[in-house]
Amino acid sequence: YPHRYNRCLAGEVNFVEIPPTFDPDSRMWGGSHPQDLRVELVDTKNHWYTISKSIQRQTNAAASLPVKYVKATTHNVFAYDDLSNFRRETLIGIVHALRDIAAQQGLGILAATTGDIAQRYRKLVERPLHAASLKLDTRGRAVIPGA
Repeated sequence: YPHRYNRCLAGEVNFVEIPPTFDPDSRMWGGSHPQDLRVELVDTKNHWYTISKSIQRQTNAAASLPVKYVKATTHNVFAYDDLSNFRRETLIGIVHALRDIAAQQGLGILAATTGDIAQRYRKLVERPLHAASLKLDTRGRAVIPGA
């Protein structure tokens, strides 16, 4: 649950943020961003490593993670109905990679929407009634005279 004023803190807002799966060890865009499981970003081989590492991290931290998931993302402008489109091939490759990796680890897969994942999280994790209080520095909000 996010904090009302600071995205780096846990809070009480009734919203469950579910980011796409990413690999903090694989960087892109000059090292400024971790590679994520965005279908159009890289090929299936690279996504295989992202999925495998994510599952391993979640398995290692199983007790502290109420909901474990792999979430791919994409833009909705690509022709996934075109059998020769490489992005379609990548999407299908991601699904096969997830199935193979889960089978190797002895894990099951449950297809779910983002809403399903949020609902499961809400069932398992009680939303705090109050977030950490912050004393915000509002000096920079002063109105500029004559503006």
